Amino acid sequence: MMLTDLDGFFTGLDAKDVTAVLADGTRRTFKAYFDAPYLEPRLEDFAVETAAYKLTCQARDVAGVTRKSTAVWVDGAEYAVSAVRPDGTGIVEVMLDATCDVTVQVDW
Repeated sequence: MMLTDLDGFFTGLDAKDVTAVLADGTRRTFKAYFDAPYLEPRLEDFAVETAAYKLTCQARDVAGVTRKSTAVWVDGAEYAVSAVRPDGTGIVEVMLDATCDVTVQVDW
């Protein structure tokens, strides 16, 4: 079922202003929820910190956003789109890759 009136949901306290630049140079600004849950996979004696960045937003706002051809800015940080996952109700998860955010932690 497609939800039609989602504007109220995306004006919450945690909603971020997001700017997307599409492959043709078009800029689009919209509200979305930004999530960066930290993961700490272990490789034997090493721990590597990483984050799985994503946006949750309205499908209409990300029409034309495609994997690897769209740049996204949230809070001044740039991300590349790695996947666009619509859920069929009018909400989309946009998976992001940080363009230069790598942290390695070594446990001795």
